[in-house]
This record gives sequence, C-alpha cells and structure tokens, in this order.
Amino acid sequence: ILFSLIMGFRIASAQDAFLYEPNQIKGFLNPALTGLYGSFSATVTAKEQYFNLTNDFTTAGISLEYSLPCPRTDFGIFYINDVEGAAHLRTHHVGGSFVYTIPFELNEYMHNIRIGTKFQYTGKSIDWDRLIFSDQIDPKYNLLNSSGIRNLSAFEAPDINSRHRITVGVGVIHRMS
Repeated sequence: ILFSLIMGFRIASAQDAFLYEPNQIKGFLNPALTGLYGSFSATVTAKEQYFNLTNDFTTAGISLEYSLPCPRTDFGIFYINDVEGAAHLRTHHVGGSFVYTIPFELNEYMHNIRIGTKFQYTGKSIDWDRLIFSDQIDPKYNLLNSSGIRNLSAFEAPDINSRHRITVGVGVIHRMS
C-alpha cells in the first residue's frame, strides 16, 4: 500500500518546468482551444517543479474563458507567471484570445473548424547578481576563497535585465461528429 501511495504521489506531481500541459491553460498553448467546452470556465493553477525549500521552479497561472450566446464565438484571457532557478529568471505572459467556429455538413457528418487568434504580452527578467559562474568556484573552498571572502566573477552583467514583447498567435482545430 505504501508503495502505491508513493508512486501515485510521484505520478500526480509530474509536470514540465513551463506548465505546458494540455489540460491546464489551453488558450496559451493553442488559441483555438479557448472556450472549447462552452459556457464559462476558470482555471487556476500553481505548481512547484521539484519538492524542495528553494522554490526554484514555480509556475502559477489563471485563465478565464467564456462562450458567447452565439454558438460560434468564444473568448478568453490568461496570466502565467513562471520563475526558474536561483537567479529568478521570471517570465510573465498576459494574453487574450478570440475564437470563431465555422460549422458545415459534409458526407452526413457535422464538421467544425475553430479558428483562434491570441494577442500576448510576454516579459522576461533576471537577477544577474544571483548567477554563479564557473570562474567563481574554487575547487577547495567552493564560492569562497581561502580567507572566507566570496569569489568574484569576470562576467560583467549587461545593462538590460529584462525584455518585453507582444506576440500574435493563430491556431486551428477541426472537430467532426
């Protein structure tokens, strides 16, 4: 029984570092997935990649999706915050998506082509002071020298510690019933 519990816990905790799971924030992966199940839906997620005390790989996000009374249009908004590593490489995604569905009948089957688009703002930032480079590591004393003083690196951090961009995405899904 203990083995089953441990294995179940390990499987339940599996996730990649970027939250790219198809059952999470769908509009982030493919805008045509927004509102796929109709009505109003909300998704809130928070994950820690590795179980430790440093919180070095954490991801949190929220998504709101809504299908309009017109059965052909859906829209949604999402926000994702991802933090990686000791230097706190942070990524923020804020976006909105819109989907239009084109239904048609062919060979006695009903087809739906969902065409989605999203507009997304992405910001990345890093704390250069928290990075550790190989020239800082002493084989005997690790990050300190023989006097107990922290080793400095020859790396000179650039003046830019963040980047921002706006992207546009398009997605298509075909469903047949």
